[in-house]
Amino acid sequence: MAKIDLSKYGITGTTEVVYNPSYELLFEEETKPELEGYEKGQVSELGAVNVMTGIYTGRSP
Repeated sequence: MAKIDLSKYGITGTTEVVYNPSYELLFEEETKPELEGYEKGQVSELGAVNVMTGIYTGRSP
């Protein structure tokens, strides 16, 4: 995978960027046991992944 410099966008400290993952890979990445707090997605009763995105979510006009 190509290295991408995201620092010009204010994104620093990344170790890996997953580009256009399959559903299975996204599910695996979001529910890794070693993730903590807001980093970790929770599996809902119906099997969907629920993530906390913070207070600034949605779209603004």
